[in-house]
Amino acid sequence: MGNNYALVIGVRKSGRLPLLDGAIADAHAFAEWASAPSKNYSVKLVTDENAPVTVDRLKNEIKGIISDDVDRLLIFYSGHGFCSQAGDYWLLSDYDRDSDEAVNLFQSMRNARRLGIGQIAVFSDACRSSLRTGASVSGRVIFPMPSRSARTTAPYDEFLSTDIGDESQEIPGEDPAKSYGIFSQCLLSALRGLEPDAVKDRADRKVISSVGLAEWLEKIVPLQSGKIPGGVVQYPAITPSWREPDDEYAELQTGFFGNRPVFTEIFRRYSRKGAPEVQQIESAAVARVAQAEVERKNQVMERTQAFLASRGRESFETHQGLTVVGSRVTDVAAAPGLRIDLFEEAGLWHVRGYGTPHSVALHCESGLWIAGTLLPDFVGTLVVGNEGTESLNYAPPRSYHEERNWSLRGEKIVAEWNALLGIGRRAAPRDWEAFADETRQTKRINPALGVLAAYAYERSGLIDQIANVGWHFMKDNGFIPFDIISLLTAYGDAKSLIHEQGPTPAEIVVAGGFPMLTQGWAMLDPDSGAKPELVRLRAGLTGSVWTTFNAEVGRQFADMVKRGVI
Repeated sequence: MGNNYALVIGVRKSGRLPLLDGAIADAHAFAEWASAPSKNYSVKLVTDENAPVTVDRLKNEIKGIISDDVDRLLIFYSGHGFCSQAGDYWLLSDYDRDSDEAVNLFQSMRNARRLGIGQIAVFSDACRSSLRTGASVSGRVIFPMPSRSARTTAPYDEFLSTDIGDESQEIPGEDPAKSYGIFSQCLLSALRGLEPDAVKDRADRKVISSVGLAEWLEKIVPLQSGKIPGGVVQYPAITPSWREPDDEYAELQTGFFGNRPVFTEIFRRYSRKGAPEVQQIESAAVARVAQAEVERKNQVMERTQAFLASRGRESFETHQGLTVVGSRVTDVAAAPGLRIDLFEEAGLWHVRGYGTPHSVALHCESGLWIAGTLLPDFVGTLVVGNEGTESLNYAPPRSYHEERNWSLRGEKIVAEWNALLGIGRRAAPRDWEAFADETRQTKRINPALGVLAAYAYERSGLIDQIANVGWHFMKDNGFIPFDIISLLTAYGDAKSLIHEQGPTPAEIVVAGGFPMLTQGWAMLDPDSGAKPELVRLRAGLTGSVWTTFNAEVGRQFADMVKRGVI
């Protein structure tokens, strides 16, 4: 039987950014909770109280941890952070003087999950908004590269304090030691057994489970942040993946709930009035959160309907093409020897292909370059906004009557996922069953749906399911999108993994030479075979859901397409 570890990180000062006194207080509080005899964690606390927090310090602590047999690893971080098109970064003490002094969270956790650790959870109380100098931050991976033969991944709980594009808020204190982050305070309150609503019953026991903690934080963090005068409603981004019975963070004594946390500290700092004033603030916060939820749901619904209504050409004479909605296309690039037609019709721009799956680079009048993939027997629609492609969907040509009717459900799912991703929310993998049904009922998989499902499977460690999606693509469509090959490469030879799923042609056709989904660029790793020239294009990604480049890097992308490199 292995051991349990907690790596706790608190960074008060990151470069010249504002000081975060709460980062130190919260790190110590989490370490204190994990150090309790009843929790049984070996705690490694790393803060900048006496020395800068560096990548090397973290890697040294991690080296010691993974040299042991680890059943469970908790990682807590409180400090500055930001989210770019390549994923989340934690900003360490000297990030402004050394661009490597930041933690690439996504790639770090992807490595960690393949190191044979029993299960992993990350709690990150850090901003996920953009950073003016973010393009110059390269960051590093703090967990070593695992063996490519690692076919399984550790169950992984991810608790991020706020949504993509938003700040994580801290309540300052006259005494710095009493400052705290809203998310951290809510988290620790539940872990300490102070919140009955966070508790789940297990036979004769009361526990804080993965799902119970997630549900509590998703409810309480917006409410508590909504009480801050001048603050914003903060929505955590949480993906609980631990499963019963190994999903318990704490077991509580039956009937015991300690003193509730002093969230009224917020009121004491911002209001000197009595109970009626406190009640008024409470009611206003509840109303504010409820209104925000309604607005978010309406936004998703409106975007979904808009994407479904933005239909391009229903067919091309060659049964292959793309329609761009929302932008004029001034140029298109493709590899030598490939025939394509760029034309305008009914106020929309279209690209006709001639039977071969391949990459194209589309130059918009705004100066952006859209990355597109022409696929045989599919017509694609790209909806373009200010930052690039907001929605991508594929459908069989109009002449494929039966298949087109079957594909409508998949198109609706993709439209909703596009809407969710576009407002910063992770597309939940709740439609896997519908996706599986579609693969059984149709002769061809909607490529956009297959790609989205593959990323959801990877997030939950279901590697065989990714390979199965790839197998269906090859069997039914005759090609496999680049994204699926890229996802599988981290776990071995992608084509071998697909061949294991069933009979497939000896030669597998890969459609495109780049990740369609922007988040896929964070997974490109030269150590796993990604072209360095391709990886360098990450610097020019825009904030779009589907791959789009700024003018400068877009020209480099177009040149690579013209040379047939991708």
